[in-house]
Amino acid sequence: MIKTGENIRSLCEENNLSACAIERLFNISNQSVYNWFSGKSLPSLDNLLALSSLLNVHMEELLVYSA
Repeated sequence: MIKTGENIRSLCEENNLSACAIERLFNISNQSVYNWFSGKSLPSLDNLLALSSLLNVHMEELLVYSA
């Protein structure tokens, strides 16, 4: 999950999307966003879909799989 969190944070930074903006747009707590960025938790499916749309990437591009 840590790599997924780093990937989400990186994509947000590339698109000049701050954690505060995500909080406001998704109506979630700042702790939720920071948990995503740190890999402590993953966004819900609804939030993954919204985030992928906002960042103009496929949802799969947000997730990092490791074997």
